[in-house]
Amino acid sequence: EGDEPVLRQGIVEIIRELYNRCIVQSIAIKNEYDRAYQQLKGFGIDQYFIYPMINWRAKSENIKAIVSSINISFDSVMFIDDQYFELSEVGFSLPEVVCINAKDMDTLLERDDLKPTFITDDSKIRRQLYQNQIIRDEAEKSFVGTKEEFLKTLSMVMKVQKAEEEDLFR
Repeated sequence: EGDEPVLRQGIVEIIRELYNRCIVQSIAIKNEYDRAYQQLKGFGIDQYFIYPMINWRAKSENIKAIVSSINISFDSVMFIDDQYFELSEVGFSLPEVVCINAKDMDTLLERDDLKPTFITDDSKIRRQLYQNQIIRDEAEKSFVGTKEEFLKTLSMVMKVQKAEEEDLFR
């Protein structure tokens, strides 16, 4: 709004470190999609966010959509905003979500709940897996035919094997 937007000092480093910790990140912005997404690209941070929700809906509704898309529970979501109204709206509508004021960003990386105990090979590629899912979902939406016909075009192969010890970390 108004002047050219600027990022808070150190925010890019925080976003990158969360990415390095294999923490999945999304974004909910009240704005016009094209304008805001181009700004994210200009800042060089668009690639860190999956299922970005950029529209004029309530942020709690956008968080619900993100949670549904990623298929996670609300108690594994952390919402950060610099507007008291938005924090209150999300906190009231989604009490399981941890709400953090953006003024506390400097201590974010010190939080124990943002320090994974271990990082698996799967968690290292989780963001890419979600991006692949987005591509598959878009392909399915544009496919003309039944869901079964669409699935046949994917030439998927299912492999069943005995679980190994490293599978237990998942």
